[in-house]
Amino acid sequence: MAKTNKTPKAEDNAELRTISLLKILNTYSDENHELSTKNIMDKLQKECGVTVHRTTVGKNIKQLADCGFDIYTHKTTQNRYYLASRLFEMPELKLLADAVESAGFITEKKSEELIEKLCRLTSVYEAEVLQEGFCANNGKSCNESIYYIADTINAAIAKRKKISFYYFHYGPGKNRVLKNDGKPYVFSPYKLVWNTDEYYVVGYSDKHEKLVSFRVDRIDRCPEILDEDAEPRPEKEELMRHIRTMTSMYDSRRERVTLLCDNAMMNAVVDAFGEDVETKAFGDDAFTVETETAASPVFYRWVFGYGGKIRITEPENVKKEYAEMVKNAFGNTCGRCGA
Repeated sequence: MAKTNKTPKAEDNAELRTISLLKILNTYSDENHELSTKNIMDKLQKECGVTVHRTTVGKNIKQLADCGFDIYTHKTTQNRYYLASRLFEMPELKLLADAVESAGFITEKKSEELIEKLCRLTSVYEAEVLQEGFCANNGKSCNESIYYIADTINAAIAKRKKISFYYFHYGPGKNRVLKNDGKPYVFSPYKLVWNTDEYYVVGYSDKHEKLVSFRVDRIDRCPEILDEDAEPRPEKEELMRHIRTMTSMYDSRRERVTLLCDNAMMNAVVDAFGEDVETKAFGDDAFTVETETAASPVFYRWVFGYGGKIRITEPENVKKEYAEMVKNAFGNTCGRCGA
């Protein structure tokens, strides 16, 4: 006798009823929106095509509770229910949604897709709050491939393999110009790092023969994972020390610097170097900072931005380099604009 494929009726499928009930509770219930037995029966029929008897709803609720789902039962003449706790609570989802929306390395399109997925982790009512965020970052990346680039880098990290990729910068006409004379970089990726609203991959560069970082959104196309094994990964502490001493993730030589700061600058110093940074009181109105950092234009711009309230005191070569940068900024002229 020939077998025929027959889909069981929803009302006869106990597993489907229970899963559908969980879906309804997850989507339409929260602390401020309880569902009555009739509400649940109506939504199961409308949303999932599942017909249940009112006594079955209570049994399925108990099954879900026995499996560890936190379902609150408000006992009245007609019981009312809601999903009391989830994998992510609302403040956590809001934090994640705001981070996604403000991250410069995530394109606007991908931000919308990710936030939509986060919204599925809570009720439709709380999802409305998640979608009310305001993005203050007007510098969203336009590189739609960044998601796949990061995925490939993660795969290479897991496999401990080298990658090759093309890297670009913007020319005067906002055209993409490939760096490294148009040749690919060969790179051993160790870690992806989010820093100052940008995404970087940190690892060992064959060309530079040292640890360096590249902005992921400046990788021109999806990297190629090579058969060659990556260079041995440094110890975790060494890698983290390298990351901590990279000002805004721009590579430059490292220097042990001493800064003289007004007392009001402590917040700025902690934000830049972390709570473990070495500080000492200097009289009643100031303090000194000793830290290792990348002696780069980014670091000098940071110092300059505080209008003399943070000053470099050591070493002498860094002081001179900073002074030269400031001198050039004010002393150079532009033939076209006459500045």
